Amino acid sequence: MGRQENNPDTSDVLVVGGGPAGMFAAAAAVISGAKVTLLEKNERLGRKMSITGGGRGNLTNTASLNDFINNVPGNGRYLFSALSRFSSADCRKFLKELGVPTKEEECGRVFPVNEQAGKVVDALEEYLTVSGVRLIYLVRAAELLLANRRCQGVIAAGRRIFAGKTAVIATGGASYPQTGSTGDGYALARQAGHQVTPRHPGLVPLCLAEQHLCRQLQGLSITNPLLTLTTAEGKTIAIERGDVVFTHFGISGPAVLRLHIIKLAQYGVALTFIRRQLYNQDDKQVIIEYGRS
Repeated sequence: MGRQENNPDTSDVLVVGGGPAGMFAAAAAVISGAKVTLLEKNERLGRKMSITGGGRGNLTNTASLNDFINNVPGNGRYLFSALSRFSSADCRKFLKELGVPTKEEECGRVFPVNEQAGKVVDALEEYLTVSGVRLIYLVRAAELLLANRRCQGVIAAGRRIFAGKTAVIATGGASYPQTGSTGDGYALARQAGHQVTPRHPGLVPLCLAEQHLCRQLQGLSITNPLLTLTTAEGKTIAIERGDVVFTHFGISGPAVLRLHIIKLAQYGVALTFIRRQLYNQDDKQVIIEYGRS
């Protein structure tokens, strides 16, 4: 855990946000020889990363570059250059060099061999520390320090100024406020004159209308069922096959998340069906038919 500092010397690169994007940005900058400072508003790095993949650490995917981009909601072509320069294979190689070997599972998902996301965060934090990156915790960037049409740092609570010749805003989205993902970057982007487009949830479970069914089946996992996403008019939009787990409010699991990130951002109303499945648990037959959201 790091300590707080007031007004450190100007850095070559000032990174705001200590999630995976911020940590990798800081690593890339320090490798290039830059003097780097990373600001994190939590008391430690990678809080959300530590719980990814149910705590096992779903790190990347072995899909081809085109498949990677096609699975980004909206127009993912803007990522072509970045992913060409640093691919999922490069990510796995870098993590292996840090002592975190990885393995591939269903649908190309990549996890650390030890299945501990927290250990990945620890390895990245140690690398940044040893490489000379200044890590400053419990600092929330409230404003950008703009002058002469350039960002020259950030202003934190208490009007504390952190200067940087270049600033990287890596604050993440607004998906999980408890981990620090509260959408801070949107306000900073607007301050810099950027237009923020409408946002849609991604990688989230689905709520089902049949709450009584969910309560009865909570915790039940189904191996490799077929899920079909349709519009309200009955038009099939996408089909996925993969593991599904019932929660107290609906369904989750890799197949549900893949349907969501691929298609739900494009359709305001959608139905999710679990085709008729037969599942045996403790010698008791459980028939699940047409669970609908």
